[in-house]
Amino acid sequence: MRRIRRYIAIFLCVSLVALVFFFFGKSRKRKLELLEEKPLFSEKIPEMLSDETKDTEKDTGKDAGKDAGKNSGKDAQGTGGEEKKEVSHLEREVLPADEAPQKTPSKKTEDKPKEEPSKEDWTPSSSFVCFGNTEKDKVCRFFDLLYDPAKDSFIIVRDGENANIDKDNGQGWFLDGTSIDGHNVFGWNYEEITRSTFKEIYAKKKIHTFAGKTHLMFRFHVGNIMHAIHDDFLPQYVTRRMFQESPDKFKERIFFCDGAAIGRYSEIFKTLSDDMHTRKNWKTKKDTLVVFKEAIVGQPKATTWYHYGFRAPQGKIEGKVPDSGAIREAVQYVKGQYGIQNEKSGEEVEKFVKKYSGMKDEINQTAPQENLLISIISRKKNRLIMNENVLREKLEEQYGLKTVFVRLEEMTQKKVFETMSKSAIAVGMHGSLLVAGLFMPQNSVLVEMYPFAVPSQNYTPYKHMCALDGMKIAYRAWENKHKENNIPHPNNPRHNGGLGHLPEKERKKVMETETVPLHRCCGDPYWVYRIYQDTHVDIGEITALIDDAIEESANRRKLSLDEQIKPAPPEHLECIGFRKEDKNIIHLTWKPPYNAPHWKEYEVMLPTAKRFEKTDKTSMSMVVANRNKFYDFKIRSIGHTEKGETRSAFTGKVSCGVFDKKNPYFGILTNKAAEIYFHLKRRTPLSHADTKKLEQLEKMLEEGAVKK
Repeated sequence: MRRIRRYIAIFLCVSLVALVFFFFGKSRKRKLELLEEKPLFSEKIPEMLSDETKDTEKDTGKDAGKDAGKNSGKDAQGTGGEEKKEVSHLEREVLPADEAPQKTPSKKTEDKPKEEPSKEDWTPSSSFVCFGNTEKDKVCRFFDLLYDPAKDSFIIVRDGENANIDKDNGQGWFLDGTSIDGHNVFGWNYEEITRSTFKEIYAKKKIHTFAGKTHLMFRFHVGNIMHAIHDDFLPQYVTRRMFQESPDKFKERIFFCDGAAIGRYSEIFKTLSDDMHTRKNWKTKKDTLVVFKEAIVGQPKATTWYHYGFRAPQGKIEGKVPDSGAIREAVQYVKGQYGIQNEKSGEEVEKFVKKYSGMKDEINQTAPQENLLISIISRKKNRLIMNENVLREKLEEQYGLKTVFVRLEEMTQKKVFETMSKSAIAVGMHGSLLVAGLFMPQNSVLVEMYPFAVPSQNYTPYKHMCALDGMKIAYRAWENKHKENNIPHPNNPRHNGGLGHLPEKERKKVMETETVPLHRCCGDPYWVYRIYQDTHVDIGEITALIDDAIEESANRRKLSLDEQIKPAPPEHLECIGFRKEDKNIIHLTWKPPYNAPHWKEYEVMLPTAKRFEKTDKTSMSMVVANRNKFYDFKIRSIGHTEKGETRSAFTGKVSCGVFDKKNPYFGILTNKAAEIYFHLKRRTPLSHADTKKLEQLEKMLEEGAVKK
């Protein structure tokens, strides 16, 4: 009987275990089936195919079913030939990583169709952050910024969480889209809609998504290389540096918001991006909504040095110190992208100018390398140098360097920059291509020539370019003072110097005026008539200017790296007062700045004469008239730049005086308190506690309080 009971118990246990495994397996199988049937996303994502792939898209009807059947073989037949639609590679590219399609378990005997996400359920939620406080200096980073070509408007989508921003800045736009201050043509703005409005308006529109980062910018003047570099490229380079860790990664998209096509003068932007788009092109796609997943809008003005006379006659931007370091960095970046390798050109030019100016004892006698050039910046259509071939021969003969013509009509920008980067001397008529002087080596010479009646001092973008910190280009201006050597063109079209649009009396007045009067931008007839003249240049006057500029370059002091370091303030300033030979002597001592331990140039602020005194030592003694009086002293380091001296901040103040041995504050401070007071007044810097203590003692002296 016991044996039977044991067998029954074993049987029941085995049966129970089998049932458990059976139900567990069945439940797991059902979960897998549900997982295949369940849509991959809870929210629908809009179709984001680009225009280039539209002609390769498959219809969702009968042909798509056939294609799916071919690809899936027997599995597709098992589902009745239904379409199996995959998310395209372009859609995967624009989705965030956490929303990217993932593979799901599938059964070999059954293939369920994947549900296509519907764009009706997808709505963006825009956000942005800005750097800068006004429309002039603001640069903003947007997420989910929209562009509607049908309305030609940029749009952000609001919900309850992203609060409204007050855009009323008095100008009518949110920020400057260009580096030009306050030009209303280039003001950038956006409009706002709610998420519900978005669904109502854009439910049936095609959606094109720009994944990654896109830089939105306006170009100021697409037909002029000076404007392309000064106004557009350099600010855009700074923008990239603001949002990039390394310039080697500059391959982000550019969207030009102005109304122009790409244009030949935008060639330099290919060094920043190989993916450029224009508003002009996208504006024609009325049935499409453009989504920028991340957009940078705004152009910093740190590198601009010149204004074009919209409110006052053109000239240098007053009170502004351009970021010349960023300008030089941008130039080096372009040279690197173009493969221009001439790191030693500056040294070769230095040897050339010193050898030519007769300073042979200061340099090696090795002749400059043959790749140094003289460039004549030449024009083919207007503002011609009528005797440029004779000028080329004379320059080559006098300076012993190969002389070439640089013409934008015949050369790529890369070739222009490469030629200028090897030029020891460059001459050219006033014009936009002189901006290529940015690529000239240090110690080189640039001569800008002006037609008759055009005063050089009123049109100076390239003069100030050469004067930027670190450029080290000797600039000279030549004006044609010989009326017989100019060839005007009064019958030209108006924009090329013609006067046919003016009444006879005014036309005669313009032609007889021999100095262009000051004017604002942009179509002043006196200016346009004179600047489009052709000129026979006086070669002797040109070479005299070149010789003078070479002398300047040859005598330019070359600072060592240690000398170029901006010194910190001196350290450990101390003072002591004493009597010597019936004189009241104060002696100051200090230590050099920590970042320049061998520094020997200082400036001490003397309280007696309210003036500064320079010294090359780390101590100074002086005689003061009064005893029992504190004198305050400060000191700073003096540094040097290419343009002159620069100064560090002052040290903290120290106070010193010559006092009788007897406590001069007896009756107000105890001897101990007076001793502490003298000690603190001679020290700098003071700790927070010592500062409080000194303030307390000074207050006691002021109030005449007695504290024993």
